[in-house]
Parts: sequence; C-alpha cells; structure tokens
Amino acid sequence: MYVADTLNYTIRQIAPLGTDWVVITIAGAAGIPGTNDGPGAMARFDKCTALKVDGLGNIYVADFGNSAIRKLTATGTNWWVSTLAGLSANLCASNSSASATDLLNPSGVAVDGIGNVYVADFGNNEIRKLTLMA
Repeated sequence: MYVADTLNYTIRQIAPLGTDWVVITIAGAAGIPGTNDGPGAMARFDKCTALKVDGLGNIYVADFGNSAIRKLTATGTNWWVSTLAGLSANLCASNSSASATDLLNPSGVAVDGIGNVYVADFGNNEIRKLTLMA
C-alpha cells in the first residue's frame, strides 16, 4: 500500500512485516518541500494529495503544492521520480502536450489501462487527460 503523506512531503509504502507493519519513505524527505526530480531520497514534493498505481507498478502523484503530476518508477530497490506535467510559472488552463500542461493545484489522479492519466485540476475546475507520448 502507498500513501501520499501530504504535510511530510513524502510518498510512503506501508507493508506487512511478520505480524506487524513497516512504513518506508520511498520518495521525498520529511519536512523538506521542493520540486526536484531524481532518485527517491533526492526527490522533493509539495503537499501531495493523491496517488494511483498503474498495472506496471508505476505510481502517479498529484503534487498539489507544485501544481504538477509526478511519476515514480521502480529502479531496482529504489524509485525514480519524474515530472509528467506542471511545475509551470504560467498557471492557467490549457490543452497541450503533457510537458507543457499548466495545472493549478491538482487534487486527484487516475490512470486507465492504456496509460492515459486523468487529473482533477482543482484550481482550474477541470478534469484533464494527459496522453503520454512514447
């Protein structure tokens, strides 16, 4: 199970360990907001509000404070964080390629079976569809 730990700026994994549970930070750093992409421990988020796991195990995150959609991809025992859309200084509604999409405080995310990402774009009062280019 994965959790967007909003006010700790992290993505956490909660897994059974014997008869107990263990919480592991897979991306971000507790108490340190930011915008960095990269390896899990070096990546930074700002108030992640939702996440969704696709059929391949990738995690898509609505990064509310950064007005971005982020993707976590497993790389061995670590995770790599990349920005799919957002982090733009021009925060307005637009219909353009994913890298240029201007989001404003996304609050939800979903993924369909063919890789389209749907975003609840809270600040723009829209549901957005990101079609990822190969």
